[in-house]
Amino acid sequence: CDGDGVTNKDEINGIDDDPLTTSDNTDPNDGCSYNKVDQVFANTSVSWKALDCDKDGNPNGTDPNPKVATAANDALTAPFGTISTVNVLSNDDFLPVASNVITQTGGTASGTVVFAPSTGIMSYTPSASEPGSSVTVVYQVCNTAVTPNVCASATVTISVPLAGDQDGDGDPDNTDPQPTNPCVWGIGQVLANTSTTWRSADCDGDGVTNYAEATGADGNPATIADNTNPLSACSLNLSQVTLVATSTGDCDGDGVTNKDEINGIDDDPLTTSDNTDPNDGCSYNKVDQVFANTSVSWKALDCDKDGNPNGTDPNPKVATAANDALTAPFGTISTVNVLSNDDFLPVASNVITQTGGTASGTVVFAPSTGIMSYTPSASEPGSSVTVVYQVCNTAVTPNVCASATVTISVPLAGDQDGDGDPDNTDPQPTNPCVWGIGQVLANTSTTWRSADCDGDGVTNYAEATGADGNP
Repeated sequence: CDGDGVTNKDEINGIDDDPLTTSDNTDPNDGCSYNKVDQVFANTSVSWKALDCDKDGNPNGTDPNPKVATAANDALTAPFGTISTVNVLSNDDFLPVASNVITQTGGTASGTVVFAPSTGIMSYTPSASEPGSSVTVVYQVCNTAVTPNVCASATVTISVPLAGDQDGDGDPDNTDPQPTNPCVWGIGQVLANTSTTWRSADCDGDGVTNYAEATGADGNPATIADNTNPLSACSLNLSQVTLVATSTGDCDGDGVTNKDEINGIDDDPLTTSDNTDPNDGCSYNKVDQVFANTSVSWKALDCDKDGNPNGTDPNPKVATAANDALTAPFGTISTVNVLSNDDFLPVASNVITQTGGTASGTVVFAPSTGIMSYTPSASEPGSSVTVVYQVCNTAVTPNVCASATVTISVPLAGDQDGDGDPDNTDPQPTNPCVWGIGQVLANTSTTWRSADCDGDGVTNYAEATGADGNP
């Protein structure tokens, strides 16, 4: 009668064929009242097929479970870092229509769940904690076109494989702060899982491969004393440099880039004779230094220990004294500041001593000012003599010293009294009536010639040349 594919007698008599045991009897005039076991679907009517007994929005003719709205469990594999999808309605009674509402009602998943009710698609993005686990999403689908709404629930079991490592830095993508940057990783890094590419790369540009830094000079990552930081150009063992350095930083502040120190003047780190230490402010090649780029702390260092800080020392690496020149007239004390062109500062801790030279005059040094005083000897006028001196900074042990030469020009001596005997040989240089064997009559002054030293009325010159005027 009702076209539900079950004969009237099977409905009235029930499954046990006994109409008096009513618990299994159904209504032959109600298309939604029948026992499934008795139904022959091929015998159902068009009108029955158009009914929607369970009101899930899916007519009986296409509903796998016409009497009870049903949702079936689903499974999904969702790799980390991607959005994975499954059509949860494809095995449910509910049709993918706009009147559906699908919501998450439970489960263990902590990732991002998005439903599209009109298509039945559930999208899932795993959270960082889920790779290597299985999680669930419990959902409820409801037909809201009827009142009350008709709903059913099911569970999606999601398998999240272990995360990959796109950048090969040994930190899985789910814990890596920047999964595509091999030079950024987190505490999830496992050195054994790093790629060959990562191991042979040089993140900090110090010329040491990432793996060599992480394992140290002994190649054992567990002995951490010799391990260095692959992300710090200032952390390296120079003995492990195998690559051309690229770091443009300056770890020691000496005005030479790390790469220029590690690679050397020839830009080849493997020819070590010209390489310097980027962590030693006193180890650098002068030709590579840009003084304007030196740091305040480097300027305060005293690499050569001469007592003059690098910042004011013309030669910061080697204590240096430069030669000097002096003109020293006989009969006077002449001075020159020998430290004015030396690296050493004029301080009390300096000691300056004469260590050689040809000068026979009197030499006196004032270390706290750098002044050398010189008084020529009587034999030196008209000659050039030298004083070799050594200046030492005694504030350090061992003392730091340097030597230089003062070249002294001693002009011919004057003749203050005009008696023709130069002051340097004249027994009394200011007494015109006392002279020695150094007198040269031709060099006497007009005043001396017209004078009369012995008071006999004859001029000095007339006496010296005689009546014939010929000395």
